[in-house]
Amino acid sequence: PPELHEDSHTASPPRRPRKPSMATVDGWRVETFATVMARWAQIPDLDPEGMRIEETPLVAQLKAELTRRLASELDDPWVRLWLLRRGTLLRYLRDKSLNVEKAADRAVEVLPWLRRATADAATYEAAGARIHALYEEYARHVVFAGADRRGVAVEYLVPCTSDLSGAVAASSHDMYRCFDAYFIFFFEDDMMRASAAAGVHLMGRSVVIDLAGFEVARAWTELKVQRVLNATYPSGEAPLPSGLRITFAVGVPYACERIWSVVKHWMLSKHDRDKFQIFRSDQRAAFERELLRHVDAIEVPATYGGSAPSLAIGRTIVPPELMPPS
Repeated sequence: PPELHEDSHTASPPRRPRKPSMATVDGWRVETFATVMARWAQIPDLDPEGMRIEETPLVAQLKAELTRRLASELDDPWVRLWLLRRGTLLRYLRDKSLNVEKAADRAVEVLPWLRRATADAATYEAAGARIHALYEEYARHVVFAGADRRGVAVEYLVPCTSDLSGAVAASSHDMYRCFDAYFIFFFEDDMMRASAAAGVHLMGRSVVIDLAGFEVARAWTELKVQRVLNATYPSGEAPLPSGLRITFAVGVPYACERIWSVVKHWMLSKHDRDKFQIFRSDQRAAFERELLRHVDAIEVPATYGGSAPSLAIGRTIVPPELMPPS
């Protein structure tokens, strides 16, 4: 019988043979919106991974409430093929502490953003080789490498190696917004593909945040760029419900660890706090042991204690010749 999550009645996907992951792909390339939606239409409404017994009726209640509120929009592909899936509904519920009314309010609020983001992603895709090279070389601090034991690509986020502010200066905040929408679209499509292969709606991916080389001044500059983007999100919050399964932050400076121990209690719900594990620079061995509990060594880059090829991670700065004339 399939393995069951503790305190759940929904089967986890059976462990699958290792497969080539998207880690070998240099750059992100997604298909047109129509093509992706046509594929999503062929994927049934799969059982959500790890859904607890008490969550099942709440998912049904949320679906009924959204069907009522969006009665005139049920033909919208985002509503029909994404929003009303039980896995998506469960994500919204968990983000709102299982409050059906608040989850419904947020889902309705985000829907106009999804429609605009579809156009923004297409704008980035059509932006041409110069913009693609700029963002993939200097703004892409996320790498997908290997797959966890459920068959989902693991995300490695190394913010200190990118030059996001430089990429925006060489293009525009509007183009960064389009790039962000393109990545979110890619993220959702990849999870949908993995879910179809596993036969269960997978609830998030494993993420490693590597803070090696952290510099306060540089982080502050990047944060200012991110704040401009966040202002375009509904209510200033990340537009989609949490897509994280577990997050490892490694190389965390001691001062940051102390700050996090305080602010996490009012920044995140207990459900989300439980997804984060923090490791200081002197706890590298403990981090690698914990990561290997979730991902086989053959899928983990040697950079992080596995036997797969190391990630090519290095600091990049946008050169002056790529900047527009002043």
